[in-house]
Amino acid sequence: HRQSTLNIQAIATNLNPQIRGIINYYSRYNPEAVKSVFAYLDQRIAKWVKNKYKGVKNSYRKAHDWLRDIKSDYPTLFYHWELFTPLRFV
Repeated sequence: HRQSTLNIQAIATNLNPQIRGIINYYSRYNPEAVKSVFAYLDQRIAKWVKNKYKGVKNSYRKAHDWLRDIKSDYPTLFYHWELFTPLRFV
């Protein structure tokens, strides 16, 4: 979340190989636990959005809404978005 100089495509490019590896390895043992890891990753991406953009700086709700819009426009940006379609935030 501290790399606010990067754009979302660069972050996705950096994270996708790691995401694929986590899914390929850990989904064999406990697929439900993998979903919770990626829910946490989505929360960290929302925190990055808060640090990157001033319009959503003080609101997690706006950050999650922004992320939900990006997911609907680019559903294959992050590998786990392709597999786990519902984007849930607590």
